[in-house]
Parts: sequence; C-alpha cells; structure tokens
Amino acid sequence: GRRGRRARGARPGAGVTVTLQIVPRGGDDLLGLVKRWVEEEAHTLYFTARRPRLRLEHKSPRYPGYIELHRRGSLLMGEARAPRGMAPWGVVEKLVGRMIDKLAGQVSSVNLQIHGG
Repeated sequence: GRRGRRARGARPGAGVTVTLQIVPRGGDDLLGLVKRWVEEEAHTLYFTARRPRLRLEHKSPRYPGYIELHRRGSLLMGEARAPRGMAPWGVVEKLVGRMIDKLAGQVSSVNLQIHGG
C-alpha cells in the first residue's frame, strides 16, 4: 500500500497539524503580549485578522505556514498548518523559539500535540 509514503517533492512532516497550548505564568495576557511583540519586533511574522481567531503568518518562502491563535480562559491556544506538501515546523519553531527568547518570564509552559502525518 501507499501508507507511510510522501507525495513526490513533499517534505517530511507534510500534512501534519501541530496544536499548541501555551500556559501563562501568573495572569499575563499572552495573546496581547504576542501581538505587541509581533507588531514591534518580528520581521517574518505578521497577523491577519480572522475573527474570533487571529492568524499569525510566517512569510518565509522556505518555511511558510500559519498559526491560528485564540484564548481559552487564561491559555493561549494555537493550531499550526503549512501549505500542501510542506511541514508546519518553521512557523512553530519561529513562534515558540521567539517566545522563549522574548517572553520567557511570562510563559510557564508550551505543550505541543502532533496530528496527522
């Protein structure tokens, strides 16, 4: 069978969706902090409005993708996806890596769940 085979030209991890759960330290508004950071400092990430979720897009041609972010209580929830044939690792790495760098004092933990693939 074809199970486990990738389409020609597809990257490892293509078709995968990554769900993120970001837990704040204390009562911080993580979505507000992420918005501020993206608007002021991020060069390859930008927001596009999609109510009630915000779409955080990564504009790198090498690792394109997006994360739809929303609040669930005090948690910041996200779902990362990439264009067909691509893997969402670039946008996940960019967001999580930069959160660790810029928002480490406000983030208690980041939980990832991997679906599909």
